[in-house]
Amino acid sequence: MAGLDNKSCERMDFIMDKTYSFASYDWQEQNKRYTALVKPQHFAVAVKFIHSKEELDAIPDVHPFTQPGYSCRVIGLASFLNYPVALTRDKQAFYYCAGANGLGEKNKDWLAGVPMASDPTRWFRTLEASKAHTDEMLKTAPDGLYAIAAAALHLNAIKDPDVIVCQLVPAAVFMMLSGLIENNYHRIDLPFIGESSCCDTWNYTAKTGKPGVSFGCRGDKTQGLLPDIEMRLSMTPDDFEIALQGLERLRDSGINYPCCCSRVPPELK
Repeated sequence: MAGLDNKSCERMDFIMDKTYSFASYDWQEQNKRYTALVKPQHFAVAVKFIHSKEELDAIPDVHPFTQPGYSCRVIGLASFLNYPVALTRDKQAFYYCAGANGLGEKNKDWLAGVPMASDPTRWFRTLEASKAHTDEMLKTAPDGLYAIAAAALHLNAIKDPDVIVCQLVPAAVFMMLSGLIENNYHRIDLPFIGESSCCDTWNYTAKTGKPGVSFGCRGDKTQGLLPDIEMRLSMTPDDFEIALQGLERLRDSGINYPCCCSRVPPELK
């Protein structure tokens, strides 16, 4: 598991203190480049953490959930739909997910790890183990949000996203991360805290500024519409652009996607 340093774990602010270059990004053009480079089956998603009704209403044509739902479902639906969607605090279906995504109170039971040590979501045999898992989640879980909104990147509906979330097959995730380090090499350590893709991806990236990857937790499979053959990749908007630039240079040098055998295998000659 990738650890977070002390600075990353401070609870002062949820969104990392970083200056983004939103004004220079054409999201529709970015989406065209992304589509050409990694051939996704689903839209890249712009995610915004919303702090007030006024902020949510400012998103054009946004469709808030009218029935209880889950945060991962917001992300999943946005990767299919041609309009923005949002989950407000009063429509979060499960208090465990609500606490993990800043849309509900982290009450005494939540902090003690009760949800993940109780049927039918008993992921941990003991309450002690479940609490240790909860303590890890607290390092990235937000607080006090009004809603989480998401929209396909090409819609240009969320002009200042906090995170970009991609739904890709493993080879395409590998290429995106390779593009990110093509011109500024650094080792990328990825988190795995167990059940809760949100805390390994969009929440992790928003808190730390680092890319996150998830195989897809059970919730993301059953509610977030993530198929078994795909993964979630989260990046800051700046890293998303850096990854695309890196992929374009890799492509121009002959390293492109999809990967395929470039010659006849010797055993078939």
